Amino acid sequence: MHFLYKFENEDLYYHHALDKQPAAGDFFRHAHEMCEVYGFIRGKGVYTVEGTPYPLGPGDILIMRPAEFHTLSIDTSQPYERISFNFSPAILAGSDPEGLLLEPFFSRPLGRENLYHAKAFPEGSPMDLLREMSRRQPERGEQRLHIICCLFPLLAQIRRAYKQKNADLAAGSGRAAQIIAYINENLTGHLSLEKLSADLFLSKSQITRLVRRAAGCSAGEYITVKRLLLARRRMQAGEPPTAVWAACGFGDYSAFYRAYRKYYGASPSGKGRGTRET
Repeated sequence: MHFLYKFENEDLYYHHALDKQPAAGDFFRHAHEMCEVYGFIRGKGVYTVEGTPYPLGPGDILIMRPAEFHTLSIDTSQPYERISFNFSPAILAGSDPEGLLLEPFFSRPLGRENLYHAKAFPEGSPMDLLREMSRRQPERGEQRLHIICCLFPLLAQIRRAYKQKNADLAAGSGRAAQIIAYINENLTGHLSLEKLSADLFLSKSQITRLVRRAAGCSAGEYITVKRLLLARRRMQAGEPPTAVWAACGFGDYSAFYRAYRKYYGASPSGKGRGTRET
């Protein structure tokens, strides 16, 4: 990892980093003691937060609260550039005693509503503020102050997007929850867009839109990841991979093997990713 800029003290940690040739083994499942705002600049990958996969695009923003586990599956054929900013919620206590700016972090279930696309911020880009944080200041104390001055408008932008997202989701949340529940109740059987459409009396385009809005990925990706998580739990309980794939809804072992290796970075009989850097 090459740091283009880095700042760290007891309540802030910021880095702008570039991996020209990223190594999949460098990115492990981890969590922080502080809140994190992550800006994806370039590369190709999928961020998984508490089991929810989020395919990444340039300008995307991810937020994680303390102890919210996340891991990156990165395409190693492309350079990977990002900004990661961690801050202690205590920084805001004096100015925002009601915790309004922290609502997007804490007023949601784990692994839900973590991702914001660039188009969610019509009034200004959080990425611009993340970049501005690294503008050099004459002294270290001034650098910290400059970062904190950028933090407040950054969180205000994210909160506006969060409120708008909740308003947009309200109408479709019931149907989305119905689809997600149906998938999770039928993971081990045959699942396809056609079957979901027939059983739930919704069009395939409706299902695609609602699942992507609720889970941040396609219905197919959501089903695959949920099946992989189920398979992993069963293998951790002692079942062999050769007995798990069919029981978890995969059509054949080779499809299970490819999906498992892509998601976990190891074969089903090997060790998957652990915990390390963003």
